[in-house]
Amino acid sequence: MFTRVQQARANDEAGRSFGTGLILVAVELAEQEGLRYVSTVDGVAYDDLRHDMDVELTWVPRQGLLSPAFRPIDLKEEATIG
Repeated sequence: MFTRVQQARANDEAGRSFGTGLILVAVELAEQEGLRYVSTVDGVAYDDLRHDMDVELTWVPRQGLLSPAFRPIDLKEEATIG
């Protein structure tokens, strides 16, 4: 599942603007069926996001800290947006 959160935010350290909103996703982990981790998704436009999209963990700088996020991958891997 995924949703778009509209909230004005400053740019992060990587220069990405969050003024248009964050995309929050619940990623079901392959290690345990039904176990989901809620985070943001990076590197994909909201209109291009789809259920069961293959994603991988990445770390993005936000407010001086590295935060977990997910990004799409081309190859079928272990985590999908559920």
